[in-house]
Amino acid sequence: MMINNIIFSKDKAPSLRLLLESLKQNAPNVFNLTVIYAVSNQEFDKGYEKLKSEEVSLGVKWIQQTDFKNNVLQILQSNSDFSCFMSDE
Repeated sequence: MMINNIIFSKDKAPSLRLLLESLKQNAPNVFNLTVIYAVSNQEFDKGYEKLKSEEVSLGVKWIQQTDFKNNVLQILQSNSDFSCFMSDE
C-alpha cells in the first residue's frame, strides 16, 4: 500500500528537487507524490517547469495552487488509507 505524500512548495524549486531526490533514493515505492506549488512570479514558475521535466519528477503529480483547501481535499479523497504532509523547507 502506498502512502499519499502531499508536498507543499512556494518559490523553492531547487529545495524541492533535493527533497524529491531524497525520497526517490531513500523511500522508493513508499509514496504517491503530489506537489502543490505556488509561485510569486514568472521566474519562479520557470524553475518549477524545468523541474517537472527532469527525471526526478517522474511519477510526481503536480498541482499549481489555486484554492488551497480544495487542492488538498482533492488529493485526500484518493483511495489511499494514509496520507502525510511535507514541505520543501
